[in-house]
Amino acid sequence: MRVLAMLLAGTLVVGCGEATDSAGNGPDSRPPIVTVATVDGVPELATAVATGDTVIGQTWAWGDHPLVWSNDDGENWQPSTTPSLAEGARTGVRLVQVGSTSLLLQEPNVTSEAQPAIWWSDDAGHSFHEAVGVSGGEAGAVSTAVGVGDHLVAFGMVRPGGPPAHTSLEASRSVRWESDDAGRTWSRTDLSPRLPLLTSVVATAIGTLVAATAPGWSPAAATAPTVTMRSTDDGRTWDPVAIPKPGPNDAHGVPVIVDDTVYVAVGSTTWASTDGGSRWTELGGAPAGRDSEGTAPEGSSLQVQARAGDVLVAQVRDFFDYEHYLGHLAWSDDDGSKWHRVGLPVHCDGYDATSTVSDVAHVDGVLVASWNCSGGGDRGGWLLTSTDDGRTWQVEAHKATAGMELSGPVAVDGDHVLLWAGPNAEAAPKVMLTVQPAR
Repeated sequence: MRVLAMLLAGTLVVGCGEATDSAGNGPDSRPPIVTVATVDGVPELATAVATGDTVIGQTWAWGDHPLVWSNDDGENWQPSTTPSLAEGARTGVRLVQVGSTSLLLQEPNVTSEAQPAIWWSDDAGHSFHEAVGVSGGEAGAVSTAVGVGDHLVAFGMVRPGGPPAHTSLEASRSVRWESDDAGRTWSRTDLSPRLPLLTSVVATAIGTLVAATAPGWSPAAATAPTVTMRSTDDGRTWDPVAIPKPGPNDAHGVPVIVDDTVYVAVGSTTWASTDGGSRWTELGGAPAGRDSEGTAPEGSSLQVQARAGDVLVAQVRDFFDYEHYLGHLAWSDDDGSKWHRVGLPVHCDGYDATSTVSDVAHVDGVLVASWNCSGGGDRGGWLLTSTDDGRTWQVEAHKATAGMELSGPVAVDGDHVLLWAGPNAEAAPKVMLTVQPAR
């Protein structure tokens, strides 16, 4: 791995202790190596994916170069060549990595008159090209894509052209696209008129698909609850899975696959399926939590993120009101029957304080996440690492990242993790961090 320029700090010092609900790592752990460096000229990154040793970044500034790439751990960034992309990208796109193919999807937006579009790259983001066969001349968007066997499938919605008035939404319908040539050309199939928009799809080990939905896109399905759907024919037809319908404030979450098990959060509970979504088991609920004033949350959500050894690691969010929610981590060593809350020595105080925990990356025995606070308390971003399968976590804020928000981790080349930090989420990063296991 390349060493970043202008090195500011090196190895973290990890505390020792028993594997209990507290910060710090177990007695047999070895601290990961964290490298922190300032980098000049970094674009305003919104999110990123990795393919091999290259990171492809999606920028906040939708201009001539909405995508950039780096193969030296973020020290230098180059603009992606994106013919026909600049104008379309201004309405919002989503970058995803499906196998070795990088895809850019025209995201759904009720105020947009854009046509559905997919751009593909097979050279690690150096260049993107518009796919053939996605747009049929109607307004619409592509919401998600996934690999199934040796082909790709994508899902979205279309509606008649013109302003996005209620009359046009009444005719909106979910559609499916399929590609057998790594995203270059696609064929379209219209789905059931009553099917909600599929917003996130995962492919199971046995080939079935499990998806989250957004029912409000079509009045024909607007009264249906947000449910999890399952398909056994590559997404041509869909049925609701056998999970109880949520209450009015308990939407089904995004499906996540960890070691061939599908997990879906429903309110404060989580459901798991080991047979491709046919049968589901209810797991234990989110561990109880309170804010710094001792107030119990009105509700909680728990989303499984990773498995390390015999431990499941989950992201938990406690909701106190619309402007006050707090994120933390939890772990379970009994397949989710009981969850233990991870104590973090940082606080996010105030009636409007919010904190979030990112998705968790797992690289060679090291788990990495970020924790961000706004609105009070220890404002800013903190790096979280664990070397005992997520039971305990080392929590550190660097002087170089003080007061900055920290991105979620991106696993690069299978052996280290890249994060970046800036004054806020929409400002150019000032600092790059790499995390790699101790050798």
